[in-house]
Amino acid sequence: MIIGYQGETHSYSYRAARALFPDAELKGHPSFVRAFRSLRESAVSFLVLPIANSTTGPILPVLDRLVSADASIKAEHVIHVRHALLGVPGATLDDAKSVRSHPVALGQAEALLEERGWEAVATSDTAGAVREVAEHQDPS
Repeated sequence: MIIGYQGETHSYSYRAARALFPDAELKGHPSFVRAFRSLRESAVSFLVLPIANSTTGPILPVLDRLVSADASIKAEHVIHVRHALLGVPGATLDDAKSVRSHPVALGQAEALLEERGWEAVATSDTAGAVREVAEHQDPS
């Protein structure tokens, strides 16, 4: 059985999929659209996707596609999210000019981003943002 999720390995959706299906093969998708396409094409048996967030509310892109895909929710897994600001070795908060993350995570940190004057840069998922920062080695 193959279980689909949106994001990269170690994203929140990956963690939920691994908790719900500990022995299954997991397949990440770069977007909700691609994840639902894989379900429609029977490339995966189930999807594990976020449907709500206690700070920003419903995840409308998922809920909209859930209805149009004629799919239904089979189970729920709650993830307690704790954000951390990560940077390259030697970087300081004063070096930071932008923060990369999933749009929902950026929304959760909106007050801090505005207070610090940091630019919010949306990425496909939080784990992908960590990978990008590590690859570019830019302290800003």
